[in-house]
Amino acid sequence: MELEQSYATEHKVKSFFYHPKWKYYHFQSFLNEQTKEKARIVELSKEEGVVLTDSGERIPLSELKQRGFIPLEHFKTQNIINKPGYVQFRFEQPASLHSFIYEVIESFYRSLGHKNMKITEADGYINVYVKPFLIKEKGEYYSLLEEHLVSGEITQRHNGILLDSGIERITIFPSTKQKQKLKSIADNKKLTILNWS
Repeated sequence: MELEQSYATEHKVKSFFYHPKWKYYHFQSFLNEQTKEKARIVELSKEEGVVLTDSGERIPLSELKQRGFIPLEHFKTQNIINKPGYVQFRFEQPASLHSFIYEVIESFYRSLGHKNMKITEADGYINVYVKPFLIKEKGEYYSLLEEHLVSGEITQRHNGILLDSGIERITIFPSTKQKQKLKSIADNKKLTILNWS
C-alpha cells in the first residue's frame, strides 16, 4: 500500500514551474537595475506569468525587461538524476517575498535544475519534490528542510545535506508465468509492473 501511494504521489504530480521561452522559474527573484527594487515570480503558466514587486505592483513576465528587471541569478540546466523516487517538502505559502523558503527553493534550482524537481501549489502550501542529491548547504537550511519534510530522509553531513528518497531499485528474474501474474496485478492497481513490483 505504501508503495502504491508513493508511486501515485510521484507520478501524478503535474506542475509548471519553468518557462522555457524566458528561462524563468516560479519563485525566481529579480532586481530592477535602476531603482534596486526586488521582485519575485508569483504566478507562472505556459502562456504568461506575473512578478510581484516589493511595492506590491504586479508585472506580467512579458514586460519585465522593458520595465528594467533582470534575474538576480541565472540557473544552469543540470543533468537528469536517475536515482529512484523523490524527497517531498511542504511549505506554507510565505507572506513575504523575502522569506527563507524562497531562498531554499532557489538553492534547489541552483543545485538540481528544473529537470530534477516538481513544484505544485495547493491550499496555501507549496509542495516541492526533489530527486535524491547532496545539497551544499548547512545550518538553517537543514532545520527548515527537516521541519517541512513529508517523505524521504535528510541527513546532515560534513559537506552538506543529503536528501534521500528512501526508495531502492531492485532487479528480479521471474518466470514468464510469474511475470504475467505480476503484470495482471499491477494492471488491476493501475500501475506499471516496473513501479508495482
